[in-house]
Amino acid sequence: MRNISIERGALYIYGDVNFTVPIKVIGAPNSAKDIYFNGQKLSFTTDIVTGEWASTLQYSPPTINLPDLSSLDWKYVDNLPKIQPDYDDSLWTSANKTTTNNPLDLSTPTSLYGSDYGYNTGALLYRVHFTATGDESMFYVETQGGTGFGSSVWLNSTYIGSWPGVDSHSSHSDNYPLPNLEAGQSYVIIVVVDNNGLNENRIL
Repeated sequence: MRNISIERGALYIYGDVNFTVPIKVIGAPNSAKDIYFNGQKLSFTTDIVTGEWASTLQYSPPTINLPDLSSLDWKYVDNLPKIQPDYDDSLWTSANKTTTNNPLDLSTPTSLYGSDYGYNTGALLYRVHFTATGDESMFYVETQGGTGFGSSVWLNSTYIGSWPGVDSHSSHSDNYPLPNLEAGQSYVIIVVVDNNGLNENRIL
């Protein structure tokens, strides 16, 4: 049920059903003489002992005609340009604070808590630049974003893995295998933390 109100001597109920179901109204006020569901007037019976109203909510499956999706002219918008090789992050906030306001201790040389830099909601993006030695094989990352959050990782523009999240975890650690990196070459790792808007600790 989405909304219930009494107007002009009638009880108005708005809601959703996915099959035909019975409905009972208990304690309807004396001022209400009719009942409507989603704008349609219902017929009902009244229990002479309890005063309950009984009726039925009818459901008719909608007719949906889908086009041939494979024949449509699809378009898309790149909503993550941060993984492109020519992306410029020179104006981004540097994670360079060596202290934190978070009650959890730092486990990294500088704070990676988004809240220490004024970022508290929405998806958080991190980019880290490094020069490869050629011996790298795994990337370890711990992310926090509140229960139900998720995270994804790219090496340059190559996707290397995700944590889809579960409602019982507010943090998660992952080891992602890396492709062979060339010694002396510069690389960028991008981490996206989608915290679903939960205002909790966020770190990597």
